[in-house]
Amino acid sequence: MLTFIVWRVRGGSLAGTVALTVVGALPFAAIELAYNLARWGTPTEAGYAYLSGADNPVFPYGPFSPRYLPDHLYAIFLARQRSASHRSCCVPRAGA
Repeated sequence: MLTFIVWRVRGGSLAGTVALTVVGALPFAAIELAYNLARWGTPTEAGYAYLSGADNPVFPYGPFSPRYLPDHLYAIFLARQRSASHRSCCVPRAGA
C-alpha cells in the first residue's frame, strides 16, 4: 500500500517504484533470515513452531486456545499490577 502511495505522489513507473521498494527491503529481509538461521537452524523459522504442541509447558493447547480466555480476562481486568525492581516485561506471578 505504501508503495502505491509513493508511486502516486512521486510519479514515474509503478514497476520502478516496486523495484525500489524491494531493493530497500532486501537488507532487512537478509538480516531477519540470518537471525532465524542462527537462532533456529533454518532461515524460514521464526520460533512459532515451538509454541504449539503438547510438549510445551507454557502453551500445551497452542497460544490462541479459548481455554486461556478466563485467565487472560482475569489478568487484564482483575489482577493487581506487579512492580518490578528491574526492567522486564516478563514478571512471573506469585506461585506460578
